[in-house]
Amino acid sequence: MGVAMRTYSIIVDPDPEGGFTVTVPALPGCITEGETIEECLAHAEEAIALYIEDLASGALHTSGAQLPDLTGASAGLCLRATGLNPGP
Repeated sequence: MGVAMRTYSIIVDPDPEGGFTVTVPALPGCITEGETIEECLAHAEEAIALYIEDLASGALHTSGAQLPDLTGASAGLCLRATGLNPGP
């Protein structure tokens, strides 16, 4: 049986104080940051993996938020950056 690969879109917003903030719309509360886009992608991959790990173990409480079905989810991730907001 194959392992399911999940794809998560991320939103990268410039931070007024420098660097960027990254949110994962499909995973409520999954937020990270980085100084460069490359750093943001690496941090987003780690944040998503930890979020899924905590969700699967029952350690994450989501207050009834709509979450993706993680049946068969693997540690492998595929990120798709869908937006780089240019800021004001």
